[in-house]
Amino acid sequence: GWSVTFKDPNNGNSTITNITNLAAGASRQITAEVTVPAGYAPGTVDLFFRALSSTTGAEDIIHDAVVVQTDQNMQLTSNNTGQVSPGGSINYQHTLTILSNVSENDGTNSDLQVELTNSEAIGWTAVVYWDTNGDGVITNGTDSLLTSGAASGSVDLPASVGSKSFNQTIKFIVKVTGLGSLEDGDDNITTLIISDSQTNLATKSNTDGTTIQAGLVKLDKFQAPDAGGSAGTFSKNPFNVLPGDTVYYRIVINNDGSQPVTTISVTDDTPTFTTMLIAATATVTSGTVGSVTVTSQPSIGATGTIQVDIDQLDPTETVTLEFAVKVDS
Repeated sequence: GWSVTFKDPNNGNSTITNITNLAAGASRQITAEVTVPAGYAPGTVDLFFRALSSTTGAEDIIHDAVVVQTDQNMQLTSNNTGQVSPGGSINYQHTLTILSNVSENDGTNSDLQVELTNSEAIGWTAVVYWDTNGDGVITNGTDSLLTSGAASGSVDLPASVGSKSFNQTIKFIVKVTGLGSLEDGDDNITTLIISDSQTNLATKSNTDGTTIQAGLVKLDKFQAPDAGGSAGTFSKNPFNVLPGDTVYYRIVINNDGSQPVTTISVTDDTPTFTTMLIAATATVTSGTVGSVTVTSQPSIGATGTIQVDIDQLDPTETVTLEFAVKVDS
């Protein structure tokens, strides 16, 4: 909310915690530093300051006002880099956060548009989706395909996005595909651009850099809350936990390339303020991997590093590592 700090302009603007006695006819200059909360709506806000003597009860009140001006801004996060095998694809997540103190994308203050470009015209395709449920996964029939890197110019966001107020977000997923004809080391920069057709908001952009790698190990980490003593739904979305709660983790290790990868070691640490609760296990969930071993992990109730070693992972083969931790009480 609003806050006021009283300062002494004659003493380096130091904060005033109390005022000494003033003789009759004496005076003291005081600065009131008023902080307006982020996102507060434009308009005039009345402020009243009172000087009160705790000894005599004498008082005086003055009436001031703060005029909160319109402030329009938005933030787009974040820049990403990734690797794909020839013919493979990768998804990049982006979040647009409204930082204005007025509603945006309402057709009056602003009208948001999206544009996608590729640095390489041949060999790469890119599309951007509106992630309607914010789960970071492209869901056919639910998430809206907005535009592609091959299209020219900007397109309006769907009407169903609606207007957004301070600190509300719009989630995007950019899917980049490298064609099978590409060679190891080829790369491309995909740029996501969010603009306002009414030009009240400054244009924001993020870049996604993608490189072709023939032998490519891809890691995906998921987490799930406790659901009656077992793991709930795994996702990449954050969720709130309380002291004593259990958090389940799943790391999916996949060869997304076109060549075998040998001597793989994957490590993860117990998060801060947690201890190991359920020992780590590694299972082959796709393919016929020869040797998969959890070579180190902390004991139950301790903290440390979990490591799984894989002798060879052929294309499309997958190993899944799972463990659980307990939040400190």
